[in-house]
Amino acid sequence: MNKTQKIMLFTSAILTIASWLYVVYNYSALPNAIVTQMSFKGDVNKYNDKSTIWFVLTIFTAIQFLIFRISQKQIEPNYNLKNIDVQKTITLCALPYISFIMIILILGSIEKTQNLLFDTSWFIYALLFATGLFLITVFSLIYKNLTS
Repeated sequence: MNKTQKIMLFTSAILTIASWLYVVYNYSALPNAIVTQMSFKGDVNKYNDKSTIWFVLTIFTAIQFLIFRISQKQIEPNYNLKNIDVQKTITLCALPYISFIMIILILGSIEKTQNLLFDTSWFIYALLFATGLFLITVFSLIYKNLTS
């Protein structure tokens, strides 16, 4: 595993663990119904049982484990990439992105539940920034490592 892959795994692990710890720390203080859907303006559209937050964490963490396992199972390069290491790096790029989305969703849901006046207008900008950064990273890695 190269340095870039280790950095991606470390970043992803830190964000994922932070999400789990944030929920563990705040779970007992949450009311029975938490915010699960908001409009772009930050208005609450839907509430669900607070146990839903464990489901969200589990799904996002499972997706990360699945992507990690897929990256480790790759044995020959596909998509005209130079080598298998490049392909693994491109696959692992998704992990920090998914971890970031998970922590933003968890943070937004808990904070909005605890304070309905909490400003969530920055969420869309954070998600757009993360998505743009993710796409730029993936496409630049692919472009730099295509075989002719």
